Amino acid sequence: MGIGRGFWLMLPMWLWLTGDVALTLAGQPNAYWAGDYGEAIEVNPLMYPIVASGPWVFAGYAAAWAILLGVLVICWPHRLVKVVAIAAAVLNAMGGCSWLARMGGWGWLLAIGYLFVASEVSWWCWRRSLVNAKSPCAIQLQR
Repeated sequence: MGIGRGFWLMLPMWLWLTGDVALTLAGQPNAYWAGDYGEAIEVNPLMYPIVASGPWVFAGYAAAWAILLGVLVICWPHRLVKVVAIAAAVLNAMGGCSWLARMGGWGWLLAIGYLFVASEVSWWCWRRSLVNAKSPCAIQLQR
C-alpha cells in the first residue's frame, strides 16, 4: 500500500484520536491540573493508569500510539490493516463524543454533531483511499 492510500486511511484515525485526547484532557478536574493525577477521570480501564500518570505521559502515549498505527497502516500490506484503521477511528470518535455527552443537553447535541462530522469525514477519506485501488485485497466500503 502506498503512502497516498495509507494517508487517507490514517487521517480519520489520527483526527479522532487527537479529538479524543484533547477532550479527555479538557474533561479532567481542577485537582488533576493542580498535580493530583489520582483524580483523573477516565472510564476506559486500560487508559486510566496512563491518564492518571499525568497529562504529558498521556499525550506522549497518544503520540506514540498514533505513530505506531501510522507505520502499521503504511508498511503492513494486509487487508486487516484497514480494519484496524477503521476500528481505531470509530472507537476514538465514540470516545471523544462521550466527553461531550457528559456536558448535558447541549453536550448531547455536540456529541451527535461530532459523530456526524466524524462519519462524513471518515467515509470521504476511506473512499479516497480506495481510488485506483487495483489490489484484490481492497475492502470495498459501500454506504
